[in-house]
Amino acid sequence: MIHKAVNLQTRVTGDEPSVTKSLKSLQPKTIRGKAFKKSAQFANFMAHDAVQTAADLSLAAETATLKTGQAVQRNVKYKLKQKYRQEAADDYHRGTIATLGIAADAVKGTRSHFKQKKAFRLEKARYKVKKAEYKLFMDEQYKLKSKSIKTTSKSLKKDRKLQRKIKQKQWQIADISRPAPLLLKPAGYTGKN
Repeated sequence: MIHKAVNLQTRVTGDEPSVTKSLKSLQPKTIRGKAFKKSAQFANFMAHDAVQTAADLSLAAETATLKTGQAVQRNVKYKLKQKYRQEAADDYHRGTIATLGIAADAVKGTRSHFKQKKAFRLEKARYKVKKAEYKLFMDEQYKLKSKSIKTTSKSLKKDRKLQRKIKQKQWQIADISRPAPLLLKPAGYTGKN
């Protein structure tokens, strides 16, 4: 802002009112007038010098402030960039580590899966062997019994048939030996069977 204000005085064109020029153009004839001119020139010089010094100091202060602000801004930007880069690198490393962990877990899971599959196959084979052994045991154990049971069941069936035939004959004999009118008896009845 001060730099802009200082630069404004260069934009003025034409005759400008100047105390210095007015003092230089004075030509006093008396000693008192000459002393007044010299003291006015000195006061003017001191005022100009004070104003110029104040302007220079304010310009220097503003320049220092701007430079310090820019340096601070650059420093903050640099630190933010560094922080961002570091966080990005950390995120990259974390991501890499997480990816490696996931891959390791996948390998472990696959290995355990195949181990379980193998154990299951072995268990299934053991079960089939036990089943076959049990079947052989049952066949050997009960083959003889089943043969004897079959033969006894066949003999029982034959016995039942024989007893049925015997009962049928007994019924026929009983039926024939009952006294009844001859009309109800078959025509070929002779009294003997």
